[in-house]
Amino acid sequence: MRIFKVIFDFYLDASIHVAFAVLSLIWISCMSLDIPVDFPLLIFVFAGSIAVYNFIKYGVEAKKYLLVSNTYHKRIQFISLIFLGLAAYYSSFLNLEIYIALAVIAILVGLYALPLLPRASKLRNWGVSKVIIISVVWTIATVLLPVLQADQSFTWDVWIVFFQRVLFVLAWIIPFEIRDLKFDSPDLHTIPQAIGQRNTKKLGNLLLVIMCLMTYFKDYVAPMEFSLTIFIAAILALFIWSSNREQRPYFASFFVEGIPILWMGIWWVLQAN
Repeated sequence: MRIFKVIFDFYLDASIHVAFAVLSLIWISCMSLDIPVDFPLLIFVFAGSIAVYNFIKYGVEAKKYLLVSNTYHKRIQFISLIFLGLAAYYSSFLNLEIYIALAVIAILVGLYALPLLPRASKLRNWGVSKVIIISVVWTIATVLLPVLQADQSFTWDVWIVFFQRVLFVLAWIIPFEIRDLKFDSPDLHTIPQAIGQRNTKKLGNLLLVIMCLMTYFKDYVAPMEFSLTIFIAAILALFIWSSNREQRPYFASFFVEGIPILWMGIWWVLQAN
């Protein structure tokens, strides 16, 4: 049993789980907007997510990231480099327009992870700014990239899905924000620190309600899309209300982070039947 726990922990620590979540949201966007799923894009974003997330998590300073002494982190570094190479290869299959969106993502990730000035703190340490950057980056990667790769125009439905995704990610982050209350400095002014845990949970549920209602305004609603959106929003709402500073192992890192995977899986099964 221990070997399975070691493998499972490595799966989470190496950001493979979060990369599957990104891949799932791209697939959901394609179904919601009735555009083809592009395999090279899926591989590029999946592999790139692993490399970028591990870079952010385990050291944004070049010396700290490249000269790793810990054996466990060396393995994560090795996996990251493999996936970085895979992402570089599949980037050659992407449309030119995508590189503009990728440049925007790179700038936002840089602002999030690196200090603006030598003595300044990173935006990831600026409370609300952090969650806004995360939600915008995830939305560009999972909504705009598949639209650009499919050579689709930015229709009304695209922008509806765009803002739905922003709201979803903002709500999705809340269990992590509440969990991190015991680690975060009071100077960060995170949402739970600013308005309290209970109000933060109410805010998350309000965002999910708005996200569901926005489906009504789409010109094209995919089969099962509305009911499945409500179902996933309800599941996330339950996780939000169950969140607290002291969380069980894997509560956020596996179960909450895996909600997009569940979303894609249910949609795929229903569609197959």
